[in-house]
Amino acid sequence: PGPADAFDIIMTDDAQMVPWLEAQGKLYFLENRDFALGDMSRELAQLKEAAPLEWRREGMSVLLPAVANTGWLQQAFEDVKVMMPASYFIDDGTFITRNRAFANFTFTALLLLDQDTGVPPQSLIDCIAHGTVPIIVGKHHKLDYTRYFSFAIAKFRDFSVEQAISFMLTAPADALYVYANSVKIVQEFFYMRYKHPFRQRLQRHAAMACHALRSPQPPLAFVSIYSAKKNFGRRMALRDTWLPILKA
Repeated sequence: PGPADAFDIIMTDDAQMVPWLEAQGKLYFLENRDFALGDMSRELAQLKEAAPLEWRREGMSVLLPAVANTGWLQQAFEDVKVMMPASYFIDDGTFITRNRAFANFTFTALLLLDQDTGVPPQSLIDCIAHGTVPIIVGKHHKLDYTRYFSFAIAKFRDFSVEQAISFMLTAPADALYVYANSVKIVQEFFYMRYKHPFRQRLQRHAAMACHALRSPQPPLAFVSIYSAKKNFGRRMALRDTWLPILKA
């Protein structure tokens, strides 16, 4: 028997042990993250969305890790010093540095996600909180935090400063609109999840898990159909079939 056998419930942020937002047996996923801007995040996102298109196209920054441990990161560091000297930042893990990297920019290339490996990375949450569209490099990053998350980020297979600048200058205006609006939707999700201090969220999750352990409840079924006129037949079909079964 290991140390975990002494506990009925285990909260973890290790996505290798239990998937994001899920519970498996005694394991519950719960992560310690902050949404530092709170209600100000939506206001900042709206200000950026309302800014002139040309300003938004020029508003890209690059956030680099403290240690450039790969060849492409080293090359990116050399390139941004020459091509974007006022728009690159070296991450030190503090909100102050990340605020400088995100606050006055519409897009940020997050080149530190191989090292900021939490689920989700705190740097990613900070970026979204500022109403800034993250540029994510590579295919190995989790992209389904919410239904709209994949629309709120720019995905690059690989990265070069020239490629990123070209993207900013040539992306269709409609695409920039989708990015900006999707960021606001994802903001709401992260805000609602992290608006309370972690200790408070931990206590609430633990209390609910203990209650479920003591008093198991039957599975909950939630079925919804949009209230459009064309869906009337579907709603009636549910009422006549599944609803009597669920009531029983």
